[in-house]
Formats: sequence, structure tokens, C-alpha cells
Amino acid sequence: MSALTAVRDTPEFAPRTTIATYPVAASVKIYAGALVALNAGYLQPAATATGLQVVGQSLITVDNTAGGAGAANCLVQEGTFRWDNDSTIAQAQVGTKAYANDDHTVSHTATGKSVAGIIALVDSNGVWVTSSLVIGAEG
Repeated sequence: MSALTAVRDTPEFAPRTTIATYPVAASVKIYAGALVALNAGYLQPAATATGLQVVGQSLITVDNTAGGAGAANCLVQEGTFRWDNDSTIAQAQVGTKAYANDDHTVSHTATGKSVAGIIALVDSNGVWVTSSLVIGAEG
């Protein structure tokens, strides 16, 4: 799947109140509802890459495509959110790690990917994944 090109209404599994503000990486656009990750301390849309620290869902759209690293900030919420399933995640994987494919899709395949969080539930609409800075750091 390709990265978001518009705001995404990302459903939340169980409301949490942990919200943080992170500086945004240079030359990126983050859409509200995107799965986001830290890369060398700067926020970017989650992607197929190792070394990212997935921290949750973006609450706002931030366009830093013309700015340097840290020129903009983004509000991020930790919690359990429903993401698209790349078809590798089944109910049997609940309680195991999900890995980021892009800013709205998760996988059970780890190769070349960073931990997106812990799989909480699988349903016909996607995969509920709990993401936070702590979970990402434990990767």
C-alpha cells in the first residue's frame, strides 16, 4: 500500500490521554490519523524501515515539506488504534508484535521493519495495535 495522501480517520480501541508534542523531521508531511515514528528524535510518518520508534497516532496534519528538522511540531496520541492489515496478521498473533509497513498499515513480518506496537485485536476492518514510546523502545 502507498502512504497517505489525505487525512485518515483512525479509530481508537480504548481511549487514553497520553498526548505528546514532537518536532517533525525535515521535508515530510504528516496527516492527522497517521501512524507516526521517531527517527533520530524527529517525527515522521511510519514506514518500512528499521530503527524507527513508533509512538502512536498523529492528531493533526503537519506540512513540513519545505522546513528543516524541528521547524514544525506535531501532536501525537499513544494508545490502541485500528490500522490496515497487510493480510499477514491473524487472531493467533494477538499479544505479539506488529511491524510498520507504512503510515496506516501493519504486518506480522519483521524483516526490514520497526515495531509498531502490540497486537490487541484483529477484526474484519483491520488490526488494533497498542503503540507508545515505551513499546517502540522495547522493539
